[in-house]
Amino acid sequence: MSFFDEPGDFSPRRTTAPPPRRPGGRGVDRQTIRRRQLAGGLGAVVVVIVLFFGIKGCASIQKENHYKDYVREVAADVQQSQQESAAVFALLRKSQTSAVDVQSQINAFHAEANKLVDRARHRSTPDELQTANRYLVDTLSFRADGLGAIARYLPAAQGGQGAGNAITQMAAQMQTFLASDVIYTTRYLPMLYGTIKDQGLANDVPIPGPLQPSRGFLPNIDWLRPDKVAQLLTGAAGTTAAATPGLHGTGLVRVTVQPAGTALSTAGAVDIKTTRGLSFDVQVQNQGQNTEHTVTVKVTISGAGRPITVQQQIDTINAGETQTASVPLPRLPATGRPVTIAVQVLPVPGEKKLDNNKQSYQAVFTAG
Repeated sequence: MSFFDEPGDFSPRRTTAPPPRRPGGRGVDRQTIRRRQLAGGLGAVVVVIVLFFGIKGCASIQKENHYKDYVREVAADVQQSQQESAAVFALLRKSQTSAVDVQSQINAFHAEANKLVDRARHRSTPDELQTANRYLVDTLSFRADGLGAIARYLPAAQGGQGAGNAITQMAAQMQTFLASDVIYTTRYLPMLYGTIKDQGLANDVPIPGPLQPSRGFLPNIDWLRPDKVAQLLTGAAGTTAAATPGLHGTGLVRVTVQPAGTALSTAGAVDIKTTRGLSFDVQVQNQGQNTEHTVTVKVTISGAGRPITVQQQIDTINAGETQTASVPLPRLPATGRPVTIAVQVLPVPGEKKLDNNKQSYQAVFTAG
């Protein structure tokens, strides 16, 4: 067969198409991709670090504020407890007020003391202070229990039959106040200070004055002796003592309502905002020639509900000197109604001039 006799192949030839080109020129090489991945990873690490320290800083501030709130609230309650102590023992020292009236006032303080226990038990407390706070609850519980017992025994102690046994029981109940002071100063405070220091907050969470144990709930250990309790309850000491020679006399200078610092005035009624820890600062001047001891100040609020009568003592006032008695109220008066606040400095032995020892003020207690 000749060349021209071979059959022809007219099918199209297959060709291989070149790979498509990416827009924008040459493709990205592996090194560039790895650099980009590394930069992205570093950015993520930076974000994580920033978030970590940010969250840690917020947690640190929150923790500091928690400690500050706790210490501030405890200081207010401890101050109120100390005011209750001052008022109760001033009442016990005086025989001018009937036992029933004194019992009623101490019962009112007992109710307030139970509220302090409840607040301490349910307060928001930092985890590191949970154990310390239990000692605070014990401290306040002992004080509340002691006040309740004192109120129960008081009428019999100032009566005739059975007075000796009641006085002995009162002296024994004073041990609960002493126990509260021991727990507070040897357990609660060291734990509080130590924990704040261990948390690195010693410079950020200052300890206010009321937490410092300037004196305990029990004024002195004489109250543990039945004979001393009997002497104080029967008025064998104080205003019944013989007057020393020379001029004797005291004068009422000024009355200020705390914590607002509102001064009472005879010119017109004063608005007094009710708040926890309400008390009266009564300034008394010794206008005689002798040093006076156990000077008693009496505050009576009447005109809106059951009258409130509270007494407080100034231990010593030198001749010509002015001292202040802080008189806390056992309960808050009714609000929105006019009242009369009668303030009196009870006469000291040998005092003749009494017209400058007392004053009455008009006021209205308003809701805080």
